[in-house]
Amino acid sequence: MVSRYLKAMPHRPPRPDAARKLIETFDLAVDRIGAGPPSWLTHPRPYPDLARYGFRWIKIHRYWFAYQPEPGPVITNIFDEAGDIPNQVSGDSHPMDVA
Repeated sequence: MVSRYLKAMPHRPPRPDAARKLIETFDLAVDRIGAGPPSWLTHPRPYPDLARYGFRWIKIHRYWFAYQPEPGPVITNIFDEAGDIPNQVSGDSHPMDVA
């Protein structure tokens, strides 16, 4: 995701501030998930079908973070709220890519 914000695209210029915000938000998510958030969701509200994966979800700023709490917290998915979440979710806890 970070590299996507740093590259110029035909329809938009590079967005280094968006990349910086994503990194800051990721750091916040790591802290909150590591502390065991007092509240979480079974899915992002508009997508109840995502509950089938069994992840816990939290939203920070404009990003959704899916994670598994056990055996140690693992962030499994990160999405921009405007993204196509249902068609991009990874159903396992194995890393897909390094941000």
